[in-house]
Amino acid sequence: MSSPVVTFNGIERVETIINVLNNISHNAFPLLHENSSAETAFFHGLIMRSQLIWLLKGKRFLFVGNSLEESFQFIECGKPEKGASAMIADVKITAKEQQMFVDLHPYANTSPYTIVDSTSLSKAYSLFRRLGLRHLCVVPKVPNGFPIVGILTRHDFMPDHTFSLFPHLRRREWKKMQIQRFFTRSIRTCRKLWRTSLY
Repeated sequence: MSSPVVTFNGIERVETIINVLNNISHNAFPLLHENSSAETAFFHGLIMRSQLIWLLKGKRFLFVGNSLEESFQFIECGKPEKGASAMIADVKITAKEQQMFVDLHPYANTSPYTIVDSTSLSKAYSLFRRLGLRHLCVVPKVPNGFPIVGILTRHDFMPDHTFSLFPHLRRREWKKMQIQRFFTRSIRTCRKLWRTSLY
């Protein structure tokens, strides 16, 4: 699990975004919304690396005096150009632009799949596989001051990685869990075919 998790503020400085993307290879980042009156932060959503790069390349920065329409122009920030991948090295930003800010709120996925930190490994794995997820956010069951614990990716569910973290788990038990899921899926498929044949 990506923890301690690397987060961005809803309104973030361009220089901070560039530094994070240059030094961290994560493909998704939690977005936090700070409540200044209560001095707390809330988990606002998830923003992708490709989105951040396209926002920087498009120079969608906040300028003083901009109208609301200018600040929230629609762009296809999630789709890279054909024949090219979104690379932070391709972004050209001046020293003056690095001190500007980007409002990330409109571009975040505000309803990513989440689980609480007390969720069992088997339940998390089942949800991850069944929904074909790339990222699964982990939030604290009991609020402890920070709104997100980490992010689970496919790497976290690889057997070798799992056994390195939880050596008490036996490969036999892991294999048994896999077989049980296989039979469960097979039974569901047979039921669907049986119901279809009735009509």
